[in-house]
Amino acid sequence: MTNQELPLADPHFHILEMQKKELNIPQRLDEAFEILDLGIDIATNEEGFDLRTSFDQRYPNLYHTVGLSHYEAAREPASQNAGLEVIKRQASSSKVVAVGEIGLDYHHNAAPPKDQKKLFAKQLELAHSLDLPVVIHNRNADEDVYEILESHDLRRRGIIHCFSSDRDTALRFYELGYLISFAGNLTFKNASALRAAAQALPPESFIVETDAPYLSPEPNRGRPNHPAQVKHTYQYLADLRGLALQDLAIQIRSNIRDLLGV
Repeated sequence: MTNQELPLADPHFHILEMQKKELNIPQRLDEAFEILDLGIDIATNEEGFDLRTSFDQRYPNLYHTVGLSHYEAAREPASQNAGLEVIKRQASSSKVVAVGEIGLDYHHNAAPPKDQKKLFAKQLELAHSLDLPVVIHNRNADEDVYEILESHDLRRRGIIHCFSSDRDTALRFYELGYLISFAGNLTFKNASALRAAAQALPPESFIVETDAPYLSPEPNRGRPNHPAQVKHTYQYLADLRGLALQDLAIQIRSNIRDLLGV
């Protein structure tokens, strides 16, 4: 059974990064059902946006987000402000359904935490003013991400993308109003904490993504990822929760649409 026969949504991947890995973008989009490409900096918000919109007519289920990642916190304020203006301008498109990928990353140390938190907060305020949900990047920054999200009462919450923490953290973010998104790392042998989180969450609280071209699930770990490979993580999660793949796929599709309105 193929992705075309099941409502398998991939709500997080990166077209420009897939292109750098020399993946055939039209072919990979043909293999997906409902997909969301993420912006992370001025290049992906501008060049990537133009590339993505060139596919819109052929792929009516292709949607976009615009945002500045933690890496952009290392740039000069003028550059950051220019990036925020790009987000404001592109958010007027009906195809833009969220602000993201934004957040904190204390693993790669791309910028001091105080600078990351400042840019993160600015974009949460922008998302609130635009009435858009957010897509959150969180790497080794659970408490700071939680506290900042808790202090910003967004009308529409969002997604904790590529969740990589434990059961209790997942439940805390869910109780705050955020969807928990599991990627291919759920299938890795050393992911027992992730599996405990995936088993504990209620059905309306989680989704599945690829983060392509990164984090290919087993059995393709180590190779460039693409949206069609989301089926492996869906099947793994369905087995983990004792569900039919079809039932899980329909639930996740409903969860995505309830948040993003697509």
